[in-house]
Amino acid sequence: MAEKDLFHLKQGKEFEVKELFKDISRAIKDHFHGNTGNLDLLDIGCASGELPYFLKKDTGTSGQVWGFDISPTLTKNAVERFGGEGINFFVADAKDFKLDAQFDVITMASVLSYFDDPYPVMKNMLGHLKKGGLAIISGIFNEYNVNVLLKYKLENDEEWAAINQFSMKNIRDFLINSGYQAEFAKQNMPIDIYPKENPVRSWTVDVGGSKRMTNGLHLLYDIQILKITDKK
Repeated sequence: MAEKDLFHLKQGKEFEVKELFKDISRAIKDHFHGNTGNLDLLDIGCASGELPYFLKKDTGTSGQVWGFDISPTLTKNAVERFGGEGINFFVADAKDFKLDAQFDVITMASVLSYFDDPYPVMKNMLGHLKKGGLAIISGIFNEYNVNVLLKYKLENDEEWAAINQFSMKNIRDFLINSGYQAEFAKQNMPIDIYPKENPVRSWTVDVGGSKRMTNGLHLLYDIQILKITDKK
């Protein structure tokens, strides 16, 4: 079983809501001016289902809510925890999933960095977004015009994993050229996060009076929330 699976596998519906989940939900409510009662939502790379479950509850939508992950283990865990409450889960790859549906909201949290080429993933994502909808991608982006491919492997891992950083300028240019608006916003972390047993999991450090993220890869970074909408 992959390290990602072990990290995300949990039991029951109770969990500590991440600050990022709250930020994403606020962005959705703001975009739709609080009219979130019938939104159709899709979460890409849903892991064990916590984000789509939280968004359904927090936005109050009665629309269709879907989540998928490439891991059958995590998808099964999501179904066991949150399936059957107006939320549907399935196994798929972000690069080539195809649904006969479009969504008002599509989210992708801490997933894009797994890919060496972000553009097929983003193009496929936006192909499932309704006109006037909102796509949100959160993760690490490079504020300088630099793209970074970073591979790591924990001691007992069989395969290398990635935490890549893509240039904010390159991502914005791609979206604008594809007919969208792109707005990056740095997440302001209001709480302290402490190191965990897994050194790749992030924690906060104080830098010049503000909280920034770090991890065992010797990275120092901020989480960015990218909001993608139609051009005005």
